[in-house]
Amino acid sequence: MSALIYRIIGKDYFFIVNHEVGMTTLTSYPLSSPWENAVPHRTVVLKPTESRLLMLLLLQGGHTVTKATIMESVWKNKVVTDNSLRQVILSLRSILDDRVKPHHVLKNVPGIGYNIMNSECIGCSRQDDAVQEEPGTSIDGETNNVSLFKKIWRIFMAF
Repeated sequence: MSALIYRIIGKDYFFIVNHEVGMTTLTSYPLSSPWENAVPHRTVVLKPTESRLLMLLLLQGGHTVTKATIMESVWKNKVVTDNSLRQVILSLRSILDDRVKPHHVLKNVPGIGYNIMNSECIGCSRQDDAVQEEPGTSIDGETNNVSLFKKIWRIFMAF
């Protein structure tokens, strides 16, 4: 499967999500930087549950995903409480620098579920298996950041 690449615009940063077989990374860049000079602020390798939730929300293209769908898709056949979901949401909000209300990226729709705002797919080929893969825990930080940025820059320049 090819990588899925998403861009998310936050309050102070934009984020590039790179999802490949076995690993999902999220790299943040300051919004104040010109695209051509953007230097990564940090790169985080998401934990498996964080990855499944983030990819589920991204694949919905800004539409709200119900809590029931999230519980079923992210935790599969495991029985978990609403607190488990809240903990993963808090973790993702921390990674996405979206801890303070009103949230600019990861939005709660009371009584329904959650959605990701201000996101777009900038390098997607096959979306059908994206949520079901288990991300790993390693990354070749500098090399991947540079090559990923070059790929993304070429995509932006094509528009």
